[in-house]
Amino acid sequence: MSAFAELFQQLREISKTSQTGLFSNNPDYGSSKAIDGLNNYNIDACKCCSVTADANPPISWWHIDLKRKYIAYGLEIFGREKINEGNNNQIQNAKIYASNSSMEDSIDTGYLLFDVPTIDVTTHFIKHLQRPVIGQYFIVRINNTLLALCEIIVYGKGNCNVGSFGLSCTSKCHCEDKMSCHPWTGYCQTPGCMPGWKVPSCDKECTAGKFGRDCSRTCSNNCLHGVDQCSKISGKCQSGCVAGFKGHNCSTPCETGRFGVNCTSYCSIHCFKGIEQCNKSSGICKAGCEAGYMGNNCSTVCPDGQYGRDCTGNCSESKNGKAACNKATGYCMDGCNPGFTGPKCSRVSC
Repeated sequence: MSAFAELFQQLREISKTSQTGLFSNNPDYGSSKAIDGLNNYNIDACKCCSVTADANPPISWWHIDLKRKYIAYGLEIFGREKINEGNNNQIQNAKIYASNSSMEDSIDTGYLLFDVPTIDVTTHFIKHLQRPVIGQYFIVRINNTLLALCEIIVYGKGNCNVGSFGLSCTSKCHCEDKMSCHPWTGYCQTPGCMPGWKVPSCDKECTAGKFGRDCSRTCSNNCLHGVDQCSKISGKCQSGCVAGFKGHNCSTPCETGRFGVNCTSYCSIHCFKGIEQCNKSSGICKAGCEAGYMGNNCSTVCPDGQYGRDCTGNCSESKNGKAACNKATGYCMDGCNPGFTGPKCSRVSC
């Protein structure tokens, strides 16, 4: 199914066509042949082309009145097959106009839609209009020769399902409001692209590191495995957060007392000066450990015979061995061996 209504072909029963004369007065070349739906280049074989009078008037033209205004988005034109160089002149340099004036006035006051270029290989042309044109009357005119027009198609309002566009409805729109998708180009009018797609045509995804409507927002650098894991629609870090961050888009630092990937680990309560000293990425206690504990995250109790901050003190002559040494203070809890005194049994007695 075409993406657009073929206006002339669908409206041929109610529209009115005309042209300057009739080639050889042969009804096989009448003006209605240009909208009969037969896209054939061979005039003699198909009897499906409009051909104007065989004289050489200053102007030859073909005209159609659609009886009311329609929006045109593009057009397609078929000239006769290229049999010899002389036939080129029967479509080459013709001009196609749209107008809302009367049939007579539109010949001179219409809006130029397309200027047929110099013929090289083909006499088949497709023109995508840069902006839609509203018209009731359409005319093809050429100077100093007859006009041979095998088919002219003007594409009107699209027949594609909402969310698609293009000649065969195979291209997908990504407009925030899909109803605003231009049926020919797919360009999105107000309010713009769906989140995750780039303006103006909304046919390309946001580049890595960008997301949201019109790709106007920047992804967090805290996505686990990089910005490639950032959703181009929502900015969500799909593989989670690097250590030290949490949240939908990993922009929120871990709260006090938590650390690690997605803030799922708990800080040690034995950080010197409190859990505020816990690194939110690694869990390391930045100021070291409180007395009685050691290790990066201060979760390891001092071994027997050691005490103090980060277990840097060595127990002295405790009565019942080094295991009886308080690992926080170094005090000998069961007294001292003979000959030693003091809380830590570190002084020689008299």
